[in-house]
Amino acid sequence: MNKFLAELDGLESSNENILIIGATNAIWDVDTAFKRPGRFDRVIFVPPPDEQSRAEIFKIALGRLPIADEVNPVWLAENTDKYSGADIQGLLNTAAEKVLEEIMENGKERLITSVDINAALGQTRPSTLEWLESAKNYVEFANATGQYDELKTYIEGTKTKNRFGF
Repeated sequence: MNKFLAELDGLESSNENILIIGATNAIWDVDTAFKRPGRFDRVIFVPPPDEQSRAEIFKIALGRLPIADEVNPVWLAENTDKYSGADIQGLLNTAAEKVLEEIMENGKERLITSVDINAALGQTRPSTLEWLESAKNYVEFANATGQYDELKTYIEGTKTKNRFGF
């Protein structure tokens, strides 16, 4: 860490016109030395994708799979609140794996249907829920500097219960 900070502070050179971006899903675990002015001093909260974004993610991901025409990405987006892009890909992988197993067992090829995806939906949960529960504690108990204000606004805006109780 010390070596990285020394390089970042540029004791031997100028960092003018250099932008360094870092990403983490646990900003509270980043050493405060990294978050001092002139280092990683700005935090931008990127929430889980909203319904419209999830629909677009589904459209892209479904385009890569042998999907029946009746599969509706808008319906899927409506029913995957708090799912991340990775969660959506995992959901579709689960459905595809079940269909592949069926094809291998009976030798009859078929497309992935909404029934398959709905069954996979019943077996999956968004990975963001556990993170949001942890984040809620940091917002409530460790936000003296206001660095989690964007997250606080997001959490307060999601107080209406979804199917996961968050």
